Amino acid sequence: MPAKKRNSSPAKVREAARAAAEGQDAPQRMPTWPKWETKVDKVKGRSCVDILRGWLAHVPDIGPAGSPPREGIGTIFAIDAILPTVPITGDLVTPISGARSGVLHEAYYLLHKAIHVQITCAQSVRAGLHTWAVVDAYQASLFALSSLMCFLGITIERDGSDFILIDVWGASSPDEIRKQGLRGEGEVYQFVRFKTLDHFHKWAILKRMLRTLDGNFPLIVLLSEAINGRDDKDFARHRNRVHYDSDGWLASDLLQPDHGDFVKQAQSPQGLFEEILAGSPSGTVYLMCALIELASQFANELRGSGILAEEHTLLDRRRPAVERLINFDWTAI
Repeated sequence: MPAKKRNSSPAKVREAARAAAEGQDAPQRMPTWPKWETKVDKVKGRSCVDILRGWLAHVPDIGPAGSPPREGIGTIFAIDAILPTVPITGDLVTPISGARSGVLHEAYYLLHKAIHVQITCAQSVRAGLHTWAVVDAYQASLFALSSLMCFLGITIERDGSDFILIDVWGASSPDEIRKQGLRGEGEVYQFVRFKTLDHFHKWAILKRMLRTLDGNFPLIVLLSEAINGRDDKDFARHRNRVHYDSDGWLASDLLQPDHGDFVKQAQSPQGLFEEILAGSPSGTVYLMCALIELASQFANELRGSGILAEEHTLLDRRRPAVERLINFDWTAI
């Protein structure tokens, strides 16, 4: 004898009737977000030399020197129109143009922010306020990290509550254009959607970019080897201790200055490397300096553009602060 058919609840009956009347299928389940690590793996390798040379065709008109970008990348109509179409899974690679000069402008402005905080950090070390110097160093590192991403072609925009990684260079190589089945040699951008994009996601992106970067900058190798083995959430450890632990502090400078060597001056590239690798408070300061120096080296490759001459003069204001924190020549690396 067949099993007795179960009656649906009145609510289920009403829902089925409404769907039938409207000719609609049952609601579709939203795609499951993949692990964020798979999103980071979508970031493509690139040639540092090719990108820095390519920027010369997209130099922004920054006036006066040090001015912020006049508009966000997402306000460009072609970009704004495509953001909602970026899928949850995979990525979107498409011919598009108009954002490169804006990304380069972001790179310079973020570097100015990083240098401003670096100067504050050096002043705090001199004043014996080591704890807040380390916290400042982490903040400056975040600015420098974002600046490096921009110099290498990557910026971040928002689409509702999601974050969209926009890569204006990584998908434009001839091999990548052929792989995508595209034609021509125009600008080709990559879009990757993230549900969240916290600090540690950005550290993971930076680690991948440095690891896959083809370039002749010795500082790239030093930085990549120093940070690649560290947990992505470890970089904020000292800052988080001060911010979120009620009893969290670093040096003995809470009530009065501490003029000891809690934050030591780096005396050699090897010492800088070891402290960054260990994640010490001094290493946090050294990491800030190394990230800012690498971004400044990228900018230096664009000095041939007279339009940016005043920008580069402003970047040089970091040097006295660096000398208080780093006691060796970067060319020794």
